[in-house]
Amino acid sequence: MLRARGAWKVLGAVPRAVFLGFWTLLIVVASFLPQGSRAARAFTLNGRVFLAHLVAYGVLSTLVFLTLKERPLTSRVGPMVLLPILFGGVVEVLQPFAGRGFASHDLLANTVGVVIAVVVVSFGILLREKVIRPHWRRAH
Repeated sequence: MLRARGAWKVLGAVPRAVFLGFWTLLIVVASFLPQGSRAARAFTLNGRVFLAHLVAYGVLSTLVFLTLKERPLTSRVGPMVLLPILFGGVVEVLQPFAGRGFASHDLLANTVGVVIAVVVVSFGILLREKVIRPHWRRAH
């Protein structure tokens, strides 16, 4: 029975990793669309560029955290913060090669999205550990 549980843990990580890969690909596609195109406007929430970056990188950060679910909590926070910020930096550096400009305010929006994700995930963990689990244990 232990082997089956271990297999399910590994299989559970696959959909999370696939979704993380899909979301990352979506960010790459959106980041290299021609500026001003209809598709670019759709991805930037009709010109709300800061909000679009904030949401995209907040979700990316959360997906990194969830994909690493089998790791201890402390070893998930570093990648949750660093990987999306580094990825955003690489995208910004590469954009001029695709006819787009480097924008420091995009990096700021990415970072703010990551920070908000860390706060929300931390609050969720705190809520689960201090409120939900003790209540569940008393009920069962």
